[in-house]
Amino acid sequence: MSLTSLGTPIMPGMVSALPVPALTSAHRALIARIQDKCLDITLGHPELVADCAYSGNTHELCVRLIPRAHLGTERGGDGSFRGQEVAHIYLPGIPQRAPAIDTTAVLADTLNQLEAVLPVPGGAA
Repeated sequence: MSLTSLGTPIMPGMVSALPVPALTSAHRALIARIQDKCLDITLGHPELVADCAYSGNTHELCVRLIPRAHLGTERGGDGSFRGQEVAHIYLPGIPQRAPAIDTTAVLADTLNQLEAVLPVPGGAA
């Protein structure tokens, strides 16, 4: 038997009656900006590439930074694809996966983390 965050039992059919946060235009705008920053990192960072993947199957966004040295061997890497996960966010809109956190804030934090990785134009000041 499943329980709510307050410990109340969830009876069959109850989940569909609970309010589910929706994916808003603010979420979509942040996701688009995250994808844009991933492109900027991949095209402009000398040591990193960024991977941003949305899974429709699980309704989640995953963002990773991968050192160029760990890319595929055809791109000069060691083929391990080891990297650092920046974010793994379950997005609102699916009742069974409704996140209990403010995903807009998590997306904004992810965007800030990616912006911090971008090289400074013209080099360090």
